[in-house]
Amino acid sequence: MPSRTRNTEFAVVDGWRVAVRKKEFNVGDLVVYCEIDSFLPQANPAFWEYCYSGNLYELDGELGYAVKTKVFDYHISQGLVFPLNTFSVVVNVKQKLEKEYPPTEAVKRLMEVDFAPMLGVRKCEDEFHHPAASYGHSPMFFPQPGCERAQNIVNLFELYGKTEFQITEKIDAVPMTVYYVDEDSEWHAELKRVAGQEHPNRPNFGVCGRTEDYIEDNNSIFWRVAREERIIEKLVRHQRRNVAVQGELCGSSIIRNSMGFDEGTHRFYVFRIFDIGKQKWYPVGQCRNVCIGNGLMHAPILDRLLLEHFARDMEDLIVRAEGRGVNGRRREGIVFTTKDNSFSFKVIANNWLLKWGQEKVYQW
Repeated sequence: MPSRTRNTEFAVVDGWRVAVRKKEFNVGDLVVYCEIDSFLPQANPAFWEYCYSGNLYELDGELGYAVKTKVFDYHISQGLVFPLNTFSVVVNVKQKLEKEYPPTEAVKRLMEVDFAPMLGVRKCEDEFHHPAASYGHSPMFFPQPGCERAQNIVNLFELYGKTEFQITEKIDAVPMTVYYVDEDSEWHAELKRVAGQEHPNRPNFGVCGRTEDYIEDNNSIFWRVAREERIIEKLVRHQRRNVAVQGELCGSSIIRNSMGFDEGTHRFYVFRIFDIGKQKWYPVGQCRNVCIGNGLMHAPILDRLLLEHFARDMEDLIVRAEGRGVNGRRREGIVFTTKDNSFSFKVIANNWLLKWGQEKVYQW
């Protein structure tokens, strides 16, 4: 559904509104879409136009282009759209599927293929350099933090309009998980030994970032905050064992500190708790009660109601993501979680993106 401005045309891909060149696409075209926070490698010739625009981004030692929110003719654009035939690997897969399946089924299967690894496209994570040593990757007995953006959920309102959600503030921070596992738990054996340590066996508790399980020491801001807030002590004392408490670590030294914490101030906001023994999430009400009973800070809860009572459609949902949050600062967005914690999604506020996640503006 393109809408025209003076120099560009705007198309809608799923729930994303994207600036495209005039007359390059038609309604219903199959396209390759790269959403915001995608990393496009310089080594892929199809991305040279963007990689050589003077906005190179480095990810794990590789140079490329980071897709960010932009403004074209006073309209917000989020993502990049490429014609399908830009990439030979996509064309080859399409032709193969067309030989094996009827047209409708071939298109359905094509849209289910994840071409990101084939194209070298990855997600740009927020850069947070943490010098502390780690045991390696986070334990396998709890899920990694994260949820999908609303714009990527096809037919969101048709599927979940009548579903009740707990709505919380999206905290601009880095993920943090604090876990505790009893020695008699079946999962205790998953904790690896660490060579060269004074105690050869890992403790049955730990603190993780997004993917790393950090060794306890004074260089780890994750461990310092866990100690200051006595999170593990509270879990043990109140017998909330075999759980992983996930939340956001924010503060003066965390990424951009968009919430304006004073120098040296850091906070951990819980957003969910995972029962390691049962391998399931606590319902949102139980999670909230555990936080209240143990003196843990829960991510600010804004409301609890049906999705269709909160917003009419995707455009309205994005508008309602705006607002003030922690410390009276512009919030990053909002998070929706079902009562049983089985499904969640996030909506990032456009005004926040324009201030903290905007790419340099240019015109075609």
